Amino acid sequence: MAQLIDSLKCANSFFFVLSSYFCRYAGCLDCECNEFGVTDMQCSEQGICYCQGRVDGIKCDLCPEGMFGLPYKMCEREFFSCS
Repeated sequence: MAQLIDSLKCANSFFFVLSSYFCRYAGCLDCECNEFGVTDMQCSEQGICYCQGRVDGIKCDLCPEGMFGLPYKMCEREFFSCS
């Protein structure tokens, strides 16, 4: 929790949260977007990342079926060799 620029604006790659539990917490949380799966490191006001292509997941950390790689690298096709 940090990166508060003013009372309602957070630094890039953070989003503002106001707790629903009697409004006792307000501050900035890291978007935690997966760098290999997003179009931008900034997320929505709800903390949902903007995924590229067919990448999925709230944090853009899930490859489409038949592909692998995330969260450690970009999605690649899965190849099987016949033995």
